[in-house]
Amino acid sequence: MERKTSKRGIAFLVIGSLLIFTAVGWYICNTVEDKNAGKQASEILKKLEAQQATELSNNSDGQQTSEQLKDQEDQQTSEQLEEQEGQQISENLKEQEEQQEDPGPSVIIIDGEAFCGTVVISKLGIKLPIFDEWNYARLKTAPCRYLGSIATNDIIIAAHNYESHFGNLKKLQIGDEIAFIDASGRQHCFVVSEITTLDGTAVTDMKSGEWDFTLFTCTIGGEQRVTVRCNRALED
Repeated sequence: MERKTSKRGIAFLVIGSLLIFTAVGWYICNTVEDKNAGKQASEILKKLEAQQATELSNNSDGQQTSEQLKDQEDQQTSEQLEEQEGQQISENLKEQEEQQEDPGPSVIIIDGEAFCGTVVISKLGIKLPIFDEWNYARLKTAPCRYLGSIATNDIIIAAHNYESHFGNLKKLQIGDEIAFIDASGRQHCFVVSEITTLDGTAVTDMKSGEWDFTLFTCTIGGEQRVTVRCNRALED
């Protein structure tokens, strides 16, 4: 009887040790993935911001060229200006219409991948690039646009629960501010209006509601989704 008890105790000890080693292994693996994801996202962010700065500089150069041309026109005779006035007005109106129709690029291409912008959550100390399309491989690097868009005020962004990504979403509170910088460099400001937890299978619930901006990530077990709903700030 004592031998059976001893064998059973040894078996429990072995099983317990295996479970502990498994848990430790999982923690180490997740920590390494988290660190790598944060590093990769940071590298992408630097490239994205550099490209935005270059495009902004090019636009400024183009504006300066236009101003130089204007100075040259001022030096022309009044007769020449009168002849060109009608044509210039027509061209200016056409250009204004095109600018109104074109809000700027919707994505920026970095290393062959499309990014729709950057999310900034100052309270959590994170600033991350956002892939324009989602899949599980991309989620291991940076958050992804899950549905909607910033232009239609219904964008939904998904990310892993890494500490370097959306792992601390649950720490946000109603009234906290979140910013989204789109591909053209324009900043959109949002205010947290609701924080809830949805089942992992509640896809319809995730897409429902007239929210301007939504962020979500998995809970530790992966069965539920921490979901942060936002509306545009009054002054954007």
